[in-house]
Amino acid sequence: MIHPMKLKLLLCLFVLVPVCGAEEAPRRWTNPDGKTLTATLKGKTSTTCDLLLQSGNKITLGISSLSEADRNYVAQADVAPDPVMRVQLQSEKAPMYELKHIKEKGGKTRTEKVKTRDEERSIAVSVSGTDNRHHVIHVIWLEHGPHVCYQEKKEVRQDGIYTFTHSFSSPCAGYAVGLRETNGKNANRWNARFGTDSSLVRFLGNVPPKE
Repeated sequence: MIHPMKLKLLLCLFVLVPVCGAEEAPRRWTNPDGKTLTATLKGKTSTTCDLLLQSGNKITLGISSLSEADRNYVAQADVAPDPVMRVQLQSEKAPMYELKHIKEKGGKTRTEKVKTRDEERSIAVSVSGTDNRHHVIHVIWLEHGPHVCYQEKKEVRQDGIYTFTHSFSSPCAGYAVGLRETNGKNANRWNARFGTDSSLVRFLGNVPPKE
């Protein structure tokens, strides 16, 4: 179990840096006048594309200046960088107890400690750079052990902040958060993963679960 002080320090703010998606292969590019060059597509917007030349230099071209075949290639290429995910603790509530006096047979009274509120954690997961691609956030809550006590997920259709809250009947051991794209060639990997302790990331698994 993670020491409470260590857990409190770890839960302040976490930033996960995205891992680049699959590399495009170098190819020959042609403009409408027939001029060609060999380069690798590294990024794109709705009107431009970024190319890496064999010399190592980068250039930006207007998509309208490309041949029809190149425009189609850019439209279908998945070169957008992975989104950035940040996980922040919003609130934490300690369990609450009260002493109750219980009368037993024979007139004796015993005092018992009774839990009146479970421990609770609330986290905010902010996602940016989704580029209108459909993603899902997976959250795995862990109790003393650690072992999985609850799993939940939320769809991400645009950049934003997504809140998750869970109550623990046993002491909280942390949580793991994963972000994945639901379709396309990146659907079989995590775009970003996080654990309140690095060892807890293993609960997400190496491959995201399929819907």
